[in-house]
Amino acid sequence: KDAALEKYCETVLSDSEALICDKEQLAHSRYVSLYQLLKVKDKELGQLFDGHSRARASAQLLFIRKAGLLDESQLMNLSEEFREETNLSKLSYLDN
Repeated sequence: KDAALEKYCETVLSDSEALICDKEQLAHSRYVSLYQLLKVKDKELGQLFDGHSRARASAQLLFIRKAGLLDESQLMNLSEEFREETNLSKLSYLDN
């Protein structure tokens, strides 16, 4: 979870930097875009990472994997059963 959180935050910071540095946009426009991005990403961050309960672990890992925040090598320390339970190839309903 720590590695996925770090990757998520790095991506958001990179996206933020791109918005801030876009000198073709007025400062106010960049500010509003940054605010909107952070508002959306903060909500997403909470959905992906808040709450450390067993009941939510599978769902959170599914969405963390769907977001591309972990690679297979990072999942190797998890049980085979848990990896299978959160295997995206079996869960076509997440694509909707």
